[in-house]
Amino acid sequence: MADHDPVTMRDLENLEKLMLSRFTSAETATKLASEALGQRLEHMNEFREEIKDYTARLMPRDECTLKSGSCSKSVNIKLDDLMEFKNQLKGKASQNSVAFAIIIALIGAGGTLINMFK
Repeated sequence: MADHDPVTMRDLENLEKLMLSRFTSAETATKLASEALGQRLEHMNEFREEIKDYTARLMPRDECTLKSGSCSKSVNIKLDDLMEFKNQLKGKASQNSVAFAIIIALIGAGGTLINMFK
């Protein structure tokens, strides 16, 4: 024990100041970290509430399936009506073409008959 320097009161005071400074720094850091964590948790809770509101506004799956099924039936019926109308127009166009061809044939036959009896 004789090899060590004796600890003076001044050394103890310096050690106490150093320890007090470290404890104060640790307390300040803990307080700041706690405040930051509190803010983060508050933002997370706000986000959860927004997600909860969003999901509350969404249509339930069963209702969505029901509505999309009735909507697709309506679209299919309208599509069938359009296809039928298109086919009718094509038929009318064919009838017009036939009628035009008959008129031209009659004019040609009439012209031939006129030329034969001249």
